[in-house]
This record gives sequence, C-alpha cells and structure tokens, in this order.
Amino acid sequence: MWLPTLIRRGGKVLDVWNSTWTGFALWVVSFGFWVYWHPYSNLPTPGKAIGALAVVAGIMSVRTLGTPAKCAWVLLLIFLLKTEFRAIDKDHYLNDQAQEKFFDSQRTGFQDIATQANVGFAATTGSLTSAIAGIHSTLTTANKTLRQTQPHAAIKFDRVEFAPPDPTEIRANTEYAFNWHYENVGSAIATNGKTFARIYIANADDKDAQTGLAKEFNSDWNKSKEVSGQSNFMAPNTPLWGTTRRTFTDEEFRNYNPRKTIYLLMRFEYTDETGTWGTDSCVGFQRDSATQTDTKIWHVCYTFERFRYPVGQQKKPLQ
Repeated sequence: MWLPTLIRRGGKVLDVWNSTWTGFALWVVSFGFWVYWHPYSNLPTPGKAIGALAVVAGIMSVRTLGTPAKCAWVLLLIFLLKTEFRAIDKDHYLNDQAQEKFFDSQRTGFQDIATQANVGFAATTGSLTSAIAGIHSTLTTANKTLRQTQPHAAIKFDRVEFAPPDPTEIRANTEYAFNWHYENVGSAIATNGKTFARIYIANADDKDAQTGLAKEFNSDWNKSKEVSGQSNFMAPNTPLWGTTRRTFTDEEFRNYNPRKTIYLLMRFEYTDETGTWGTDSCVGFQRDSATQTDTKIWHVCYTFERFRYPVGQQKKPLQ
C-alpha cells in the first residue's frame, strides 16, 4: 500500500515543482542575484556569475517549461553571461591599475633620488658618482621586480653610449655613432616594433630645456620618414640595440658651453596581445668640466619619461 501512496505524493511534489508559481519564484531569486551584481561596484569575482549560470541551466533542464518561461530563463542566462564578461574585464582593469601604480611609485622614487644626487654633485663629483652607483643598484633591483610582475610585453630603455672606440674629444663636422640599448622586460612577445631616436644639444639637467627638446622631438617624429620597423619579433629578456648617427655643426659647437650637454631622445612603439603601446626615454651625458663630457655617465631627464603607455586606445573599464 505504501507504493501507491508514495507515487501520489511524488506526483504532487512534481506538480508543485513544475507549477508556474514555483518557476516564477526560482526565476525571481535568480534574477535578484543578477540585479545585485549589475552595478559596477558589486560585480562578483570571475567565476561566480558563471556558477550561477550553471545553476540556472540546471533548473531549466529539470523543469517542464512553456515558451514564455523558456524565453525568460534564456534571457536570464544572457544577463548572467554578460555579468561574467564584465567581471573578467573589471578584474583585468584592476590588475592593470595596480601595475600602473607600482610603476608610478618606482618612477617617483627614482626621480627623487636623482634630484638628491644632482644636489650632491654641486659639492663634489665623487659624491655624485657614489649616488649614481646607488641608483644603479636600485634600478637593478627594480628591474628584477618588474620582470617578475609584468604580465605583458614592455619595452624599456637601458643605456646609450658612443660606438667604440670612445672619442677623446667631441668635434664639429665629425660623424659620431651612438648605440642605444633596450630590452623587452615583460613576459610576452612584442611585435611590429617601431623606433625613433634623435641627438640634440641643450642645457644639462635643465627641465625647461628638456621640455623644449620633447616638443622638438615630437615635431621630428611627426615629420620624419625614418620611423620604421626596428624588430618584428622582440622576445622577453633579450638585449637589443640600435645605432643613431649625428654630425654636429660649427654653429652648435660655438654654443657648446660648460652648461650644455648631448641628449638622446627615443620613442618605441610596439604591439602585444593587449594592444599597441609606447615608451619614451630621454637621457643626457654628464658634464665633468668646461671641456669634458663624460660619455659613460648619463642623467635621466625630468620630462619625456613614459613607460608602456597606450597608443591609439583608451584604458578604461568596460561596463
């Protein structure tokens, strides 16, 4: 006798489960999750929305649904899928913002150290050399940290030097070759690389002069036909280099007084799976005396220093 009773009770449970009101209640609860997650500030971490989507799909598979109910549940599936995509985009955006804050703090720290080193140089060249050695150690440590944390391709300027042999004296009307070194310090391959480098003469360690050079460089960049592919394949952690040649005129060297030095301004553009990016660098050789330019020591500029900035794209969260 228990079997017919059990069957009757099971039929009643099944009727309740397949009833319109039960379906409506389940849909409202599921829809409530989506409404809670919809504001950008409440987006779940990646994976939660897809889990809710799986639950909704499971409910659909074990209920008898009419056409309107099917449409309502499918619409809810689409909402949850879009929420999952937005959650993934938000997670990527927050990771990028954390990376940018890290790089900004590193760059600010390096600029503060450079300012202190320049003050020390006014008193003695020896103390400046010691400070630069400390900066080099800090940069080495920062580079190791950057290699561990950078998830994308990231082209970084390394150093500039005269092509061997180093000149004992810099003269007008003589062609000099400047070798500049760089590296992909990210973890992804960079492609479609474009580089542009220019040599200028201006006042040493002078922010206003460097700002003027940046404007002149941007004008040269826009007008020059020399901007071309330097490398179509830049693997991570592989040292790369290029050469720029320059002949100084008599007029330039008539004005080459103890306050002036030689500057290199560079721009890299490259592509990885996340988009197109650029890196700008500006350095100037150290002046040791009225007649001597130290070709082994260079100072980072106060301006025209940007690392891995977006080119032709907007970095904002998708909503």
